[in-house]
Amino acid sequence: MRNMQVSQVQGLLARRPNLLNSVSLITAFSFLITRGLLVIIKKFNVHTLHIMLISEAMHTLLSLNGFACEIISQILILSLFASIQPIVGYLAKFVRSARKPENTSLVDVITVIGASTGGPPIISYILSKLNPNIPSAILIVQHMPPPFTKDFAKRLDEISPLKVKEAEDGDVLLNGHVYVAPGDKHMIVEPKEDTLTVRLVNGPKVHGVKPSIDVTLASLAKYAGSRSIAVILTGLGSDGAQGCSLLKKHGGFVIVQDRRTSTVYGMPKAVIELGVADLILPYYLIPRELERVIRLKFMQRRCM
Repeated sequence: MRNMQVSQVQGLLARRPNLLNSVSLITAFSFLITRGLLVIIKKFNVHTLHIMLISEAMHTLLSLNGFACEIISQILILSLFASIQPIVGYLAKFVRSARKPENTSLVDVITVIGASTGGPPIISYILSKLNPNIPSAILIVQHMPPPFTKDFAKRLDEISPLKVKEAEDGDVLLNGHVYVAPGDKHMIVEPKEDTLTVRLVNGPKVHGVKPSIDVTLASLAKYAGSRSIAVILTGLGSDGAQGCSLLKKHGGFVIVQDRRTSTVYGMPKAVIELGVADLILPYYLIPRELERVIRLKFMQRRCM
């Protein structure tokens, strides 16, 4: 299957056009070992065909993090095509075995994970499952008082393949990095030159809490709505609902934890009642779906 010809991939897509109804871009791969060519990105109908050719000598570069991650990040919804799955697995193994990069790209996608009661173990689970090479920065807004957020960030850093820290004012957002909002400070993002930075601000509590998820999401909606994702987890109250609504209006994507696996369903329920939840999931499915949405957002940004 690794030697699957381009014509076979094209024929498969042509025979199953119904799979293209909900997507504007299909990435089709044909890894031709004997010829050393990698064909990337097949757009159907009125779109343009883009092809990247890589010489046989560059095959070894697949073992390098940056290059492998760049390729894997462009494999969109290939799981729909059963006959192409071996190609996905063949390429993905290079990423799984690659060493974590020291030089991380500036941010492409921004993900906010917000939680309150029952949130810490769910956040820990999600971060432990994510690929360190995801093209997203992650902002954590957990309702927690000041003495505990620094230790929380340290614990997350120990269990996650991503780099986790308590956010500091002026932090530059980077792919593969996680920023935990300090207790008693609102965390917002602001543009600086060609990237985004963290700002920690004092101010009144919102919904009786500080940090507030709504405050963080409102700043993202203003500066980076179309490349942002909100994940609202278990928690009391409605913090995050208005921010998700605002984010949706600016092109963002919203994931919420389901009732069955939530310790307290208040915050996810508030988002659902506003009609802005794109996915409602048990906590154990969130890492997989979050990575999928991050890849889609990444490709949308790169294809703009």
